[in-house]
Amino acid sequence: MPGMDGYAFLKEIRHLNSHELAEIPVVIMTSDEDSGCEVMGFDLGAYDYIRKPLFTGYIDSPHRKNIKEGRDPETPGKEGGY
Repeated sequence: MPGMDGYAFLKEIRHLNSHELAEIPVVIMTSDEDSGCEVMGFDLGAYDYIRKPLFTGYIDSPHRKNIKEGRDPETPGKEGGY
C-alpha cells in the first residue's frame, strides 16, 4: 500500500473507537518468515496470520468458517461476534 504498510493500517483502524471498522477481523497474509512480525500483528489486533505459500486446507479450516458465518470463535453458539 502506498504510504502505509499493513501493520500501520491495522493500528489505524483499531484506534477508530466508534467506527465499525475497529471491530472487523483482520487476517494478515504474508511471505515474511520473521516471527517478530507475526507477534506484532497479533499485538496490533490481527485475528489471524497466514504465511505464504498457502496450504489450501488451512483456509478451509473450521476456524475460518466462523469468520464467513459471522460467529465468534471464542464463544460457541454466539452469533455476530464481530
